[in-house]
Amino acid sequence: MRINSVNNIKFGYDKTYHDQLHKRLAARKKDKIFADELLKLDSYSLQLEDEIVNMEKSKTAVKSIAYKNLIACLSDVKNIIAFYLSSVLPSANYADSLIDQYSKEADLVQGNAQKAWRELLCMQLNTFSNKPSDVESAKIETPDENEDKKSSTENGIVFEQDTKPKAKPQNNLKCPDVLTEFVPIDTTPKGFLDVAGYDDQKDVMKEQIIDYINNPQQLEIDKQEYGISLPRGYLFYGPPGCGKTFLTEALASEAGLKMYKMDVSKVGSLYVNQTANNIEKAFDYLARLSESEKKPILLFMDEVDSLASKRNGDPGSSREDLKSTTTILRLINSSREKGIIVIAATNQYDLLDEAFVSRFDNQQYFGLPDSQQRIALLKNSLSKRKKGEVLASNDDEIKKLARSLEGYSNRSIVFIVDEAAKIAKRRNRSDISAEDIIAAEVKLNFDKVDETKYGKTETKKLPRIGFSKV
Repeated sequence: MRINSVNNIKFGYDKTYHDQLHKRLAARKKDKIFADELLKLDSYSLQLEDEIVNMEKSKTAVKSIAYKNLIACLSDVKNIIAFYLSSVLPSANYADSLIDQYSKEADLVQGNAQKAWRELLCMQLNTFSNKPSDVESAKIETPDENEDKKSSTENGIVFEQDTKPKAKPQNNLKCPDVLTEFVPIDTTPKGFLDVAGYDDQKDVMKEQIIDYINNPQQLEIDKQEYGISLPRGYLFYGPPGCGKTFLTEALASEAGLKMYKMDVSKVGSLYVNQTANNIEKAFDYLARLSESEKKPILLFMDEVDSLASKRNGDPGSSREDLKSTTTILRLINSSREKGIIVIAATNQYDLLDEAFVSRFDNQQYFGLPDSQQRIALLKNSLSKRKKGEVLASNDDEIKKLARSLEGYSNRSIVFIVDEAAKIAKRRNRSDISAEDIIAAEVKLNFDKVDETKYGKTETKKLPRIGFSKV
């Protein structure tokens, strides 16, 4: 069996371990037929590994469908063996042995594809592992605490067990690649005051999240007396550039909560079960971080229609797509109990799975800014610049400009003001003028948005946030 090399690095499965495992299976009198079949299955899995590693020597082979299919087959076989051996021969620590092997190999090999299937197997086999996870076993130690440890040896591996609980430091948590922590910069909102309009939604978030973050005792009282909890999440939908991300960032700053954005382009994978596992890892990390921080964590998922599309029996819907949708449904359903508040955003509401939509406490359409919101956007954007203060205070000019900018998204209006500032500088003006705004609009030539493409098809009149009370 394999003791092979990839990228001039030698590694392979532990032949001694597998020989001992096969002897133990062959010697079993109880359920002998079943034990013999497990022995054959493990031998077959080792042959699969041989073939996969041989293919990894060729750049052409690793791009083939056969290579991907062999990995999928190996994954299924290893999980089946681990499942049965965890009950038939638990002392063999089959999953732990393989996790050690694949972890070492993943550290040694080069190439994302070669690492990916090994890391995936580690993740899947962890279900059958007898070892605590890295985060669960992480402890803060002092010299006096060493005497509280006991050691045990199984199959030549030394395990350390603590007799009293220790704190779990945050710096032991490793953020998955699919998540990016939101770090405010100069152009991001510092709170709700930086957001023009959206009064209705800000009121909802203040009542449902911010007030409770500032007064956790009141949350406990309301849980007992009214059954009220922090929201499971919000679903924002509507045209691009209309403030879905901006308002979420403002909420994070206003509430003083950590926020992570899920990169949907990194979540998807060609490998079997990898997409669902990427989602699992992200939620697991945030749940542990929330426990460590003693505060909820915000998770922002943009373009979520690519992760939770309708399960309508379409032949184009792959088994992996269905599994990722089912996984995300399950995780969002339990997110509140794990300290995660999910905010999902999409430009294509009608592509979303109905069960996914129903998971959210609040659904809100983000449409194009109305007249008063356009006025507020212009004033906010201009007043932040010394050369824009005069125009920002001219109500008549601002109202005229707001009328001319009807049909543009929030983002487009901000870009137009940015370009107007550049034009004013090139013209060496003492202040940004309305003429500069008009010139910027002509130069940028943004398309105006057709809102009918972005709402619910069955809804004739779209609910609107912002200045709907006026």
